[in-house]
Amino acid sequence: MGFIENLEDLIKALTALSKDASNSDVFLVSTAAIANVTFMDSMASDFLANYNAASVLLQGCRNKKAPSLYAKDQVATILANMACIEQCRSEIAAENGIELLVQYLHEKPRPYINGFISEDELAACERVHQKAAIALARLSREQNNADTIYKVKGIPRLVQLCKDHRERNSSDSVLVACLAALRKLFSMLGKSAFNIEDTELLIHPRLLDSYLYCTSLEETFV
Repeated sequence: MGFIENLEDLIKALTALSKDASNSDVFLVSTAAIANVTFMDSMASDFLANYNAASVLLQGCRNKKAPSLYAKDQVATILANMACIEQCRSEIAAENGIELLVQYLHEKPRPYINGFISEDELAACERVHQKAAIALARLSREQNNADTIYKVKGIPRLVQLCKDHRERNSSDSVLVACLAALRKLFSMLGKSAFNIEDTELLIHPRLLDSYLYCTSLEETFV
């Protein structure tokens, strides 16, 4: 039997491992494996839904099993991939996953004792921001979820990540993901949820023009 034939059993076992993880290291390893599997086959998210993986992951986060940016990266990746499926979006929202993802948008790299921040830490933070924004954009397909993102102040942080390159470490991938999330939220919530200036600069223009505007702001900080 090949990978596909064993996919459900693999997802079941990895989800159970995440649920029963006795410490953050085990949780990191199990979620990293799940994240990789979700990229290999689209059926993985269906199986994750069957075994309530979103609930398991979010409970693990509440129990502080994902303290590092590397663990948060795995969780955000899984939630972003699961958010393609309606059943998963409902589960993520019901387990307060939207609030967690907005919180992830505020994550910052952790310096060492001497104040030095490693490239790995910076890259992990960028991935957390990017995947959280992608997940929020996909969750916004339902009106209730878009309303929740608005209520927990996800929009101002997405705008900040677009307009202040220092907040996103000048990452183009984070910028594009945040612009896409804002445009999806605008389509669901309308102009009343947005600042007029942000609407004119980040929503109404072509995506490329908004991207160029945001990258041009980097010069003003030099």
